[in-house]
Amino acid sequence: MASKRGLRRKSCKRKVKYETEANAVRAKGSRNLVTYKCNFCGGWHNGHRSKQERKATERRLSNDP
Repeated sequence: MASKRGLRRKSCKRKVKYETEANAVRAKGSRNLVTYKCNFCGGWHNGHRSKQERKATERRLSNDP
């Protein structure tokens, strides 16, 4: 089990904090990034989609006619 300190470092310590969701979306440079509200600092960050989300998207796209 990861410590809260470790989780915070991974999720927000090294990321840019945006005050609003709109600012985070505007700053997003890649379509592969997702914007999310941080449980630790209360701000907004951009991060990569999880492996599960990427695979689900790939499956959905491969099943579309």
